[in-house]
Amino acid sequence: MLSLLVHLQDRKRMALIAGTFVLVSGAVYYAFMAAWLNVLLLIGISTALRWALGGMALAIGGLNVKDFFFWK
Repeated sequence: MLSLLVHLQDRKRMALIAGTFVLVSGAVYYAFMAAWLNVLLLIGISTALRWALGGMALAIGGLNVKDFFFWK
């Protein structure tokens, strides 16, 4: 994506291409997360499993934040 944008000289066209990329990426991620939500609702996710998944997500996020500050 960056190599495509580097060779463009028109800022409007760069903004159009980059904006389209960001919007389509967001839509794909949204669809992916909505699909997982529907699968988990369909199988009847338990409260304990929901808390475990949330805790795991927070732990992984905390690890990434720690790495950002300590390893730059």
